Amino acid sequence: ELDEDEEDDTVNKRPIRVWMDGAFDMMHYGHMNAFRQGRALGTYLVVGINSDASITECKGTAPVMNDQERCAAVKGCKWVDEIVEGAPYVMTPEYLNFVIEKYNIDYVVHGDDPCIVDGKDVYEDAKKRGIYRSIPRTEGVSTTDIVGRMLYLSRDHHEKLSSEKPDLMSRERKRSNSLTSVLSDGSSHDTTPGYFFRPSRFL
Repeated sequence: ELDEDEEDDTVNKRPIRVWMDGAFDMMHYGHMNAFRQGRALGTYLVVGINSDASITECKGTAPVMNDQERCAAVKGCKWVDEIVEGAPYVMTPEYLNFVIEKYNIDYVVHGDDPCIVDGKDVYEDAKKRGIYRSIPRTEGVSTTDIVGRMLYLSRDHHEKLSSEKPDLMSRERKRSNSLTSVLSDGSSHDTTPGYFFRPSRFL
């Protein structure tokens, strides 16, 4: 909720610039609802998209969608006024200063779910400055959940196909096992489904 000063700013039409950041992998309605709520706390929403490298470092696995794909998805949301590429996963005091000064940020907004890395609250510095605002997280949806559903559906599909058409599945396995993807340095890696899907990371 807005306090009295914030309400006065809204009435007087002073631009209130809001910052949100995150991975926003496989954009879903939970992300868009967060943008809607964040935008409602101000008049201009700037969204920082975490870089592939920072996500991999902090979460231990790369995002499904790369930097360019995630940025394009966020930029297409009607509640987002501006995006910032390559934002770090952990908002350091230095980066917070940079964001406030460069983008004239009034408030830093995030969902009410904990965001902890190495035992530290990612938004600790924003909270200390009194510019942090929390919004309710959209329950029932997450990127991890969506990926998990896809893996279950893929497994069930192949199990059903295997029982109904064993000869077809045998040919598909042989074809998949024969495929390789040659990298620019001349090396190769397996392109069978097991190479791409790692259920243990999500389920």
